[in-house]
Amino acid sequence: MSHEIRTPMNAILGMADILSETELTSDQRRYIEIFRNAGDNLLELINDILDMSKVEAGQMALDKTDFPLEKALHELLSLHTLRAADKGLELILDYG
Repeated sequence: MSHEIRTPMNAILGMADILSETELTSDQRRYIEIFRNAGDNLLELINDILDMSKVEAGQMALDKTDFPLEKALHELLSLHTLRAADKGLELILDYG
């Protein structure tokens, strides 16, 4: 089942990559980057869900993993900035 779920998402991400190699305006390039980040996040979520089913079935052990928090926060912010702007809101990432 995992193959059937991942394949369409990989196709979408592949098309975004191909599109990003074409002549685009700066706004279009930014939209493609948001699209790719959202797709990557969705693929990670799909993988996490599939992994959780393995964990629940006792087929996988979990490991602690370091990750770049700042990068993850920026990606999250870029995903929600446009929707916030549509509502008249401004998202600001402030970290020390």
